[in-house]
Amino acid sequence: MKTLLIDFHIHTVYSQEVCAHLSIKDTLDYYQTLGNRAGKRIILRVNDHNNFYGGVRAVEYYLEHREDYPNIFVVPGIEFSANLGCVLKYRK
Repeated sequence: MKTLLIDFHIHTVYSQEVCAHLSIKDTLDYYQTLGNRAGKRIILRVNDHNNFYGGVRAVEYYLEHREDYPNIFVVPGIEFSANLGCVLKYRK
């Protein structure tokens, strides 16, 4: 079994407030390449600000193109803005 890399804080173009300019495809391509180079499987949680759009779209895209991303597993999440900072939440 391959060792895992986990990134639970990824933003996509669906987070307008931050400098996240990568599309869902570009994000998954980047992490697939990273996993290939490291010889590891990667779990990604896509957390866009105040919406589930990026996480849901990432899962949909991943499932439609799963054969292109054999080393990736995608989990949808959200990052809520709050008075004292940001709160991350994910959906099982």
